[in-house]
Amino acid sequence: MASSKQGTADTLRLAKLPAVFVEPDPAAPLTEAQAETVKILQKEFIEAIGGSGQDPADPEYFQRWRTASSESDQRFKTLFGAQAFLERERFTNLAGTTTQ
Repeated sequence: MASSKQGTADTLRLAKLPAVFVEPDPAAPLTEAQAETVKILQKEFIEAIGGSGQDPADPEYFQRWRTASSESDQRFKTLFGAQAFLERERFTNLAGTTTQ
């Protein structure tokens, strides 16, 4: 049986990539201001999970990821609109994008 840390690592690898890390549709590139906003949201997400160099097998890291991902997605929706968020979600699902 896999350890709980291994199970958490497996779950994290399957965690949904936050919208701010999904590349925009090439047919609808971001403006300079939008790209800067995305960079800020990406930085905030990384800070919220405890910075780079975290142990993906740590259950606390997975919890921070889930919380930060939810908050980041909500901020993305607020700043860019629900339609832009849904487009990123659709692209993520089509590409099969996870954290692997």
